[in-house]
Amino acid sequence: MMYKIDLKDVRNSYKFVEAEDNTKKINSLQHNTGNKISILPYTTQYKARFKDQIINFKNCIGQFSRGISNKKEIKEAINDEFTDKIIAKIEIDEKDKSVFKNIIKELFFDKEDNLVFFHPKVMNYIQAKNSNKKLGKFLCDVLCKEYSETEELIKKAYDTIPDNIMLKLIVESLPDSNESKSRKVTYENLVPYVSDVFMDDLKYMLKKPSFYNNNIEKLLKFYYMFYVIQLSLNLNKMFDATIEKPIEVYFNLDWEKASKARLSYESGWKLVDGSLQTLFSHANCLELINHNNREEVCSYLDIKNIVNNMKIEGYEESKKSFQELLDNYKNYVGDVDFSRMNFERKYDDDILNIIYELYKSINYQFINSGRKERQKDYCTWFVEFCKVNFLRQRGRLGYTLNLTEEYIIFLTKISLKDNEKMKLKDLFIEYEKRGVFLDRDSKAKISQLFEKLNILEKKSDSGDAQYVKSVL
Repeated sequence: MMYKIDLKDVRNSYKFVEAEDNTKKINSLQHNTGNKISILPYTTQYKARFKDQIINFKNCIGQFSRGISNKKEIKEAINDEFTDKIIAKIEIDEKDKSVFKNIIKELFFDKEDNLVFFHPKVMNYIQAKNSNKKLGKFLCDVLCKEYSETEELIKKAYDTIPDNIMLKLIVESLPDSNESKSRKVTYENLVPYVSDVFMDDLKYMLKKPSFYNNNIEKLLKFYYMFYVIQLSLNLNKMFDATIEKPIEVYFNLDWEKASKARLSYESGWKLVDGSLQTLFSHANCLELINHNNREEVCSYLDIKNIVNNMKIEGYEESKKSFQELLDNYKNYVGDVDFSRMNFERKYDDDILNIIYELYKSINYQFINSGRKERQKDYCTWFVEFCKVNFLRQRGRLGYTLNLTEEYIIFLTKISLKDNEKMKLKDLFIEYEKRGVFLDRDSKAKISQLFEKLNILEKKSDSGDAQYVKSVL
């Protein structure tokens, strides 16, 4: 079957406007992603005031929680009426009601008047602004696969009745929430390996309610970082992407020194930051090539597979269709001179090279026009998130990817799971499965940390004979 671009659909979606004769106007179009394929929850209108939403990551957990438990959003606010509802269920003197009400607020509500995470069910009642709702939806779509075993674990965790009388009273007083009829996926998962590892960790945490309640925010922050980093690096590889295992990205530890000689410099944030800057170009390239005659959404690798299996007749028609898309795109970006763009073929296949040239053209026009800031704004949402959570400014080195002692302990817990102990070298392999690569110096620092915490069992100085004991 051939792959035919629906050029009429592209023209409508991207609002192609042809210059009128005898005027100074030029051909133009509007870059418009998210109609055929959505890969990220970002906009090109980032403002400094949005930083608070990024810092308050907890607010996106409500949307994520409702997604995995198939619940609709509750419009009813958890406020004074809710606490009155709790108090109405117990026998208490009128004069003590205000005191008891204050105790409930102090113990079970945070500064934003959201319930603290003492039970999975309360997460469904977190209110969030639009950008955090989109992020929560994104995390649910790209990280969660519909495994029946997981659905059972989620239901069990969310339906559990607390033993504590006060907690039980609060949970039973929560407003009724309606079931969502079906889970509609908005964002396309382009790095399925990450979601496979995430699901294993999520299933483990769901079996330990207290651990889940205390660490769900940490889990989602980490996998958000892991997924977007791997996505950006793989998109830049285009038809050479390797989505079966993580691309090596090196981290520093918060308590160690960094230098340009370390792998964490060239193969750390510096590598990642370069790939992030092209995310909006790839979002547009994928959007354009998904205006086609096929029912399914296609990634770069999907198209490569389709092209490799085409018969000669279908191939030539498909090639012509992609070339028309490229020519039309260049023609309607009227404020950029593409003759100045240096382009070199990268692939043996003609169709793949046309798509590659389309991507390079999209990226070129962003860099060489007044739209450069839009490209930058698109990835700023993620860059600012990383600055808050996973980056550290290190003088002349700039930012480096950074893991705190708290995160190392958390990663160790979810790596060991129910094992009493694990070989140290195997633990580092578990870190790498989760996208965390460490050089020899960082591994030595972690070994020292485990010794300090008294969880390193040494049978000799060799890595084969060192075991990390469970930290749960």
